[in-house]
Amino acid sequence: MAMSKLGAQKTSDGTVSRLLNVVESELQAGREKGDPTEKQLQIILEDAPLWQRFKEVTNEMIVTKNGRRMFPVLKISVTGLDPNAMYSLLLDFVPTDSHRWKYVNGEWVPAGKPEVSSHSCVYIHPDSPNFGAHWMKAPISFSKVKLTNKLNGGGQIMLNSLHKYEPQVHIVRVGGAHRMVMNCSFPETQFIAVTAYQNEESQESLCSGPGGRSAQSWCSELGGLLSCWLVLSTLRSFLPHRSRWRFELRRQNLASVD
Repeated sequence: MAMSKLGAQKTSDGTVSRLLNVVESELQAGREKGDPTEKQLQIILEDAPLWQRFKEVTNEMIVTKNGRRMFPVLKISVTGLDPNAMYSLLLDFVPTDSHRWKYVNGEWVPAGKPEVSSHSCVYIHPDSPNFGAHWMKAPISFSKVKLTNKLNGGGQIMLNSLHKYEPQVHIVRVGGAHRMVMNCSFPETQFIAVTAYQNEESQESLCSGPGGRSAQSWCSELGGLLSCWLVLSTLRSFLPHRSRWRFELRRQNLASVD
């Protein structure tokens, strides 16, 4: 596991204000309970070895018009919160540099100035707001986050393709006056947003080596879906025309699984 460095990144006043405003607009929760006891607050990245493997080959994260879930999934463990106080957890993605990237001759290289981004998307964990005891009882998963290259709303995060990002986790104490408790990030979770994978080595590392069962099971499920799709496509060409609509419907259902 990799432990974050507290205070490694300073959030600007404008960013803090934006995050607090998001919480205020979404919050429909009760009052703060208990006294602050956040002296030993720590956030730990789960599946850190898997993230490190992807970083070594330059991690790529797919963005689509309809939104694609992250892989690996961002999971953290939190300790040191006031168990009786209410907190909201937020996630956003910050650019890591001042240029865009391109894949040339088997490697990622800088490729000019970045696109101007006027949007600012923040994902609020669906369990927010909740007691500190709830957040500390088990690892917190951001498995429902979807990345898109179109501004669709609906809680999706819009990113520019061929730009490098780093996820940031924010903990806000809510009820009464909202207060930013901590914001942190993990360098091994950096990735380049792409509409299609560019690095074959990145794909190979997904299903081989010491990456944990989660990566292997994900690949197995995906491979099964693709095999099923191929079988259905083959059978469709031999069936009467009046039966093809059934297989077409099943293909659409398989293709919609992201």
